[in-house]
Amino acid sequence: MFVCSSDETRTGACTSRKTGATVMTSSYLTRPKLPLAAALAQMLENIETELAKEKLEAADKRYLLRRAQLIRWLLTPRLIT
Repeated sequence: MFVCSSDETRTGACTSRKTGATVMTSSYLTRPKLPLAAALAQMLENIETELAKEKLEAADKRYLLRRAQLIRWLLTPRLIT
């Protein structure tokens, strides 16, 4: 059984009652791993959805276009020599 103070809960370190050992926990460790290419593809899809909206200011549109361009570049296969 673990005992966590409010400070320990925030930092992700809890102490075991039996051993007194500190156990590190974090929410990102329990999430399923997603390959980078899949995550980038999802991000690109979200950006393209935002760009399809007509009510975007010019600065927002430029920002999203740049992000989309970068993600497409990251998704492009490259020859490793």
